[in-house]
Amino acid sequence: MAQLIKLHEYISRYEQNPYRYPGQFIKLKKENWEKMHREWEQQQAAPAPFIIGEDKEEARRKPWYRVFGKNEGEMEEPEPAPVYIAPTEQVLKQDYLEELFDFQLKWATSTIGEFSFYDHKYKKDPVLRYFLKRFPDTFFVMYKPVFEVKQTTMEADTILIHPLGIEIISVLEDKPDVLFWTSDDRTWKRESKGQFSTFLNPMLSLNRTEKLIQGILKKYDIELPVQKIVLSRENQIRFASEPRNTQFIGSNKHTAWLMAKREEQLALKHVQLRASEVLLEHAYTKAVARPEWETKENEEFFS
Repeated sequence: MAQLIKLHEYISRYEQNPYRYPGQFIKLKKENWEKMHREWEQQQAAPAPFIIGEDKEEARRKPWYRVFGKNEGEMEEPEPAPVYIAPTEQVLKQDYLEELFDFQLKWATSTIGEFSFYDHKYKKDPVLRYFLKRFPDTFFVMYKPVFEVKQTTMEADTILIHPLGIEIISVLEDKPDVLFWTSDDRTWKRESKGQFSTFLNPMLSLNRTEKLIQGILKKYDIELPVQKIVLSRENQIRFASEPRNTQFIGSNKHTAWLMAKREEQLALKHVQLRASEVLLEHAYTKAVARPEWETKENEEFFS
C-alpha cells in the first residue's frame, strides 16, 4: 500500500518528520500483518462462534491500531460475543488493506497536537483508494494537494513520489464506451456513441503543477526526474503524439503501466525523502489544536 503523505489541505503526520514516518509505516504494516495472519490461522482451528461473510458488520473486529478521539472518561464498547473471521486468506488481505486505508487517513489528517476537519467523501473516493491500494509502500502520494504560491493557494494534480522519480497524474474517468480525443487547444473532446462534447485540456493543470514542482526542486538543488501522466483506467485516449515529458495511459496501456510500477521493488531513497520534505514544506495546511486530554491520550499511539 502506498503512503498518503498529503491529502488536500489537511495536516499530515509526514509534515512533522518526513524521514521517520515512511519507515515506521512500512514496519507497522509488516509487523501487524504477521500478527493478524497468525491470529487468523489460530482462529481457523479454534471451535469458536465465528461470523463470516455478509454478517461481518454485525461483528466488526477492532482494528489493529488503537482507535482514538474518545472523550475523557468515555468507556470502550464491549467486544461482541461472536468474532468475525475472514473465510479465506485473500479476504483477510482485503480486510487488512481496508484497515490500512483508514489508518492512512488518520495519519494524513492529524498529528499529536493538531487535526483537520476533513471531508469524509475521501473515505469512498475510488481514485484515492486506487492510488493507495495498488501501488507499493515505497510510493508516496500527495492527493489533490494545495500549495502556497505568491501569497495565494493553488490546488495541484495528484503527485506520486517514488524511488525513481516524480509523476504528476491527471485522472480521466467516464463510462467504458467513451473515447477521449487529445488536442493542443484549450479543450479536448469526449466521444460517446458518435456524439462529441468538450472538456478542459488536463495538460493545462499538469503543466502548472510541473512548473511549480520543478521550481521547488531547483530551489533546493534536488535532482529527480519529473513526468506528467494523463491516466484513464477504463477509457481509450486517442492522440497523434505525446507532448514533451508526458505519457497518455489509456485503458489499453493501463495494466502494463501499473504492473511496471508494482514491480518497482526498490528501497526508499534519500533524494525521494528530501523531495517529499521540501514539497510538504511548500504545501498549504489548515488545522486546529487538539483538546489537551486528546493530546495526552494519543501520545503513545503517535510516538
